[in-house]
Amino acid sequence: MKVGLRGCVGLSDYTGGGFFSFLAKCIRFFTKSRWSHTFCVTMEDDLLGPIVEEASTYGVANCSIDKYIDGPYDFKLWRVVATDDQIDAGIRRVFARLGVIYGYAQLIGFVLVWVWYKITLRKANNPFRGGIICSELVLMYLKGVFPGNPDLAKMNRDTTSPEDIQKFIEANPELFEALPTGSQD
Repeated sequence: MKVGLRGCVGLSDYTGGGFFSFLAKCIRFFTKSRWSHTFCVTMEDDLLGPIVEEASTYGVANCSIDKYIDGPYDFKLWRVVATDDQIDAGIRRVFARLGVIYGYAQLIGFVLVWVWYKITLRKANNPFRGGIICSELVLMYLKGVFPGNPDLAKMNRDTTSPEDIQKFIEANPELFEALPTGSQD
């Protein structure tokens, strides 16, 4: 499971308790998503194994995939069907975001977008920008791997949710290979 994951995209959901459980539930509710988090595998280290790049608590950072394997997460991985050059292009895009703060205000914006839709039945853009959220980071990665893809071009970085990433993956089975993981699906 830990070999050959460079370039994969992951969707996860926190299954532990406390504040992060509450936050995961809110993300799933307001985005109508099965998942509360997304990430991409950007490197493989001989000692540490696959390294994930993600936007989480303190911003965009790298961590070991063991966080998901050994931690309180349900997750699913998809191998991106692309050349090494395409994967490298996507990884360069997300590496450029290392250290960027997390976009907590964007999470509040998802609530406002949801309320606006319930009142008007019209979609709206997230009014908050700044920082970066996990699905925005993965969208940047996918746009780097598949530049010019019309479905990705339509996706807005300020309103893309984990559910939107999953729908793109499911709508493009020729671009992804599902891997056996810790998911209960």
